Amino acid sequence: MSASDSSQAANIDRLLSLINSAARSAVAEYNKVGPGPPPLDSMQSHPIDVQEDVLQLKKAIRLLEATCDQLCATLAPPQHTMMNRAQNAEWACILVVIETGIVDALDKYPEGAHVDVLAKDVNMDTGKLGRVLRLLATRNCFAEVDTNVFANNRLSLQLHSGNPVSDLAHCHVTLTPKSYEFSKAPFMQSVQDEGLTGGFFDWMKAHPEKRSMFGRAMIGMGKVMGSSNVLYHYDWNRVSTICDVGSGIGTFAMPFSRMFPKATITLIDLPGPIAQAKEFWAKDYPEAVAEGRSVFVEGDFFVNIPVEDQQVYYVPNILHNWPDAEAANILKTVRKAMGTDSRVILRSSLNEYVVQHLNRDVGSISPPSDDNIVITFHFNAPQPLLPNFGMGSVRTYYQDFTMLVTYNSRERTLAEFNGLMMQAQLEFESIHDMGETCLVVYKCAE
Repeated sequence: MSASDSSQAANIDRLLSLINSAARSAVAEYNKVGPGPPPLDSMQSHPIDVQEDVLQLKKAIRLLEATCDQLCATLAPPQHTMMNRAQNAEWACILVVIETGIVDALDKYPEGAHVDVLAKDVNMDTGKLGRVLRLLATRNCFAEVDTNVFANNRLSLQLHSGNPVSDLAHCHVTLTPKSYEFSKAPFMQSVQDEGLTGGFFDWMKAHPEKRSMFGRAMIGMGKVMGSSNVLYHYDWNRVSTICDVGSGIGTFAMPFSRMFPKATITLIDLPGPIAQAKEFWAKDYPEAVAEGRSVFVEGDFFVNIPVEDQQVYYVPNILHNWPDAEAANILKTVRKAMGTDSRVILRSSLNEYVVQHLNRDVGSISPPSDDNIVITFHFNAPQPLLPNFGMGSVRTYYQDFTMLVTYNSRERTLAEFNGLMMQAQLEFESIHDMGETCLVVYKCAE
């Protein structure tokens, strides 16, 4: 056996070991809050499904997905792997399921329904419905409990109309495919026959039903990405005033206010989202409004942040909606509102390049200097994984592509964020790994 063969054999053994340890870590997280992981055909929720602090589970799954994917890519013939990826059609099947209400229809058939019966309920061709459900069942979404008899399961229930994750999935599968019908690809090209000008958010104004869905989808996005982790793994107790910039209806602000009732949080967004936010809070958390702990302010973050000198200006996943020039303008507007001791806390995915990450010598924060003005930081996965966790972080790269198609924007690397921040006279202070996202803290530059 050559040295290279020996090294590759060692890598495969290491991947197998990592799969084992990651799976055991994930099981341990389930056992902390209830029974072990439920079977996929279970219709009952597990306590971990509503757990807000799932950071350790997210990290275990990131490692597990990365190792399983890399092991398969290593051992399978390359043509096998590439055809699997080229033929991905789950998005189209999920669109059919959501728009026809198949999951909802199966509510009355807990033991499953034959496709002939189900097709009549959802007004769909029997043959096509069976093929759609079989493909998804092959990916563990739905269960084929008998020949042509399908039932909901733990995964398919995420596509129920009452689940915000369904709205999130619908946004992805309806926005992305249409864009590819035109040679230039971005979303606005696909709706140009509507006679609209501007960008995606201008289109949303003309389609209030989609705007409402988008707001709910952001709740689903938070659940998918484990966004509540930020509430448990950063020292918010010392924060008394915080401004949520581009807050939407308050998917961060409401759980923050519940956990830290001594703080006052101000939600700032355009009139439409703020009107939605007021309705949402009046229904779900009226006491925070009555006590003045949550404040709603209409504002345009390109023009003015009307709340000054807050301890924290929290910038959620909004910068990825905008190209560099507009993103820099948002940060400059925030900077004008900041006091000397204010901080900007950016929550975002970090789209670190795989090739850049392959240089494992760069694995820590490099302080800025005259020769090295940009700070670099990598969360390196254990060898022999791709240092960016590969499949374990793939959603960031899917999201990056969605940003390109929908907004002509992108997810950014930390170095790219730092470049934008320097334009706004902001300086890097710290970074905090939240599994699928990060918190990056900036202060006023001296």
